[in-house]
Amino acid sequence: MVSLEGVHAARGGVAILHGVDLQLGDGEAVALFGRNGMGKTTTLDVIAGVLRPTAGRVTLLGAAVSGGRPHRAVRAGLGYVPENRGIFPRLTVGENLAVSRAAGTPWTRQRLLALFPALDGRLGERAGQLSGGQQQMVALARALSGNPRVLLLDEPTAGLAPLVIEVIAAALAEIAGAGVALLVVEQTMAVAGRVADRFLFMEDGRIAAAAGRAALAADPGLFERYLGADQTGATLAQDGAGAIPSAMTSPSAP
Repeated sequence: MVSLEGVHAARGGVAILHGVDLQLGDGEAVALFGRNGMGKTTTLDVIAGVLRPTAGRVTLLGAAVSGGRPHRAVRAGLGYVPENRGIFPRLTVGENLAVSRAAGTPWTRQRLLALFPALDGRLGERAGQLSGGQQQMVALARALSGNPRVLLLDEPTAGLAPLVIEVIAAALAEIAGAGVALLVVEQTMAVAGRVADRFLFMEDGRIAAAAGRAALAADPGLFERYLGADQTGATLAQDGAGAIPSAMTSPSAP
């Protein structure tokens, strides 16, 4: 679904990515961790076509990505929820959902309101007047309205209350269960542990380490090495539905 091979990229003349190799399979959910400034957002922007790589190859759904033309990526089946959410604050919630709706999408308004009940009854309100958590729900719902096959999310729970984080995590688990491939930039296991199949760690503009669930459970020190934070309180515990985080700890990243 997504493939990056030896990708380099820069912002404002400053090199950010230094040979990123990354693959996202059909229906797979991958979490991307790393300290601030390691290149996580730049990686998502390159995949979405927002930023043109200076070297390497990026393919999305079998086609080469052309930087500066993100609308083509969206038409090909990409959804992107950036860190700033990217909603239209002066449009109503209903208008935000309608503006990206794809013909025949299975993510109907009724289904989206079932996924995010806090938005029910607020379709006529301006999106910019909602709380931060509700705005994030609008951003996710709007991305789903386009019927994406791949969904990129940049820290979807940053700064949100624990109860809202639980709603977002449950929604992402349902989205992944529907077969949408997810690439989620995260800083904790609160969300990533609920949905991800693989866990990647970025350092200095490269993928420095990768682990599946079993490997991550066996080596929780990966978080301390690459995030500078101990997440032993958010280890993976096995149950009938797979591994889930036992706590919502929040590391401090420089």
